[in-house]
Amino acid sequence: MKTYFTFIQEAAKVHVTTGHLDHVTHFYHNPSATFTHFKNVLSHFGGGGKKIGTISQKADGGMSVKAVKMPNGTVGVGYKTGEIFTKPEQIAATGKEHYVRSLTPILHHVSQMSGFKPGTGFQFDLLHQSDDHTKKTTISQPNTLKYRIPKGVKLALAAHSQYKINKKGVMKKVSSQPDVSQLQAPGVYAPQLSMHGLKLKLTPERKKKIKEHISSARALLTPELIKFSRTLATGQGHHPKFHEFHEQYHSHSSRTSGVRSVDEMRGYVDTFVNKKAQQPAKRKTESEEQYAARANAHREKLRTELHRHISNHEPRFHALFNAHNHLISAKHHLLDQMREHETGFDLQTHAGEEHEGLVSSIGNPGTDEHMAKFVREGPTGFPKKNHENPRFAAR
Repeated sequence: MKTYFTFIQEAAKVHVTTGHLDHVTHFYHNPSATFTHFKNVLSHFGGGGKKIGTISQKADGGMSVKAVKMPNGTVGVGYKTGEIFTKPEQIAATGKEHYVRSLTPILHHVSQMSGFKPGTGFQFDLLHQSDDHTKKTTISQPNTLKYRIPKGVKLALAAHSQYKINKKGVMKKVSSQPDVSQLQAPGVYAPQLSMHGLKLKLTPERKKKIKEHISSARALLTPELIKFSRTLATGQGHHPKFHEFHEQYHSHSSRTSGVRSVDEMRGYVDTFVNKKAQQPAKRKTESEEQYAARANAHREKLRTELHRHISNHEPRFHALFNAHNHLISAKHHLLDQMREHETGFDLQTHAGEEHEGLVSSIGNPGTDEHMAKFVREGPTGFPKKNHENPRFAAR
């Protein structure tokens, strides 16, 4: 029988839940949006100009969950992209122990949220979950960062998206700064992630440096260079493997040096070429020696072609990476300012560890919203910490 809660499969045709966010400095496909995000964040940090969007803390939560209350009052929960469950029996019927262990208590807590309005949905990341109320302030590590969880909490969640649900069960996003007052219940902690109203005013010196870096990046990004950057985002007109290589180089750089350079990119070629994913498949008819020789020739060919491709576009890469590095510097100055005001945030990390970063949202949620994250890169940044998390050691 078709019910309200088949909606997630049908609504998958439209934008329903919030997923991966791009780094604001990974601007190649849309440079204008990057500058708009900087303008938005600057306005919230007292850098001048009208606020054209919102900014929120980016929490380093665990699994992503959605909770809904249909117009008829029926409550349900489920993983971000999965089925919605309205009864514990439905969860148990999946036969999946982690569903029972996680979603059953969440369903119970959601059913206790008296302020949860009908026709509303939320998406949140789990920060803490326990069978018992915390007897004192607890330290919880849902992913890489550790958070302080107040006394008396059984469920802590970082809500980042709010939705409207119609009678057919279709969800439409209405806010990236959800009304967390609706998520209050005994034993539940839903901190406010919105940074609206916080006193984050930049010092004159820091504001000047940020604007100089942004201005320098703008000057470097000529129409011709922007056109080139967009081809990098799509891979169009480049070596068949270059788009994949370029994306992986950026991830590598974000968790190592934190800056981009042609020399560093050249140095990453060997790492990329030697990855298992870049090796040819072994043919049934060839011996180990034959395969080894062919695989080596394949690697050498790919290595030569990538280096040649870099050389062919080297002036463009120099200019593009210079612009990229200016934007990273501007971003880090903003994050330095955020770091100095973290004691005023609702959600607190353990031992003063730096938060993952912030999220900027421009446009209208559910229609033309564009979101980007401001996260510190380099040796002290979150990407490095996340990559070195022992929980992910096997990946």
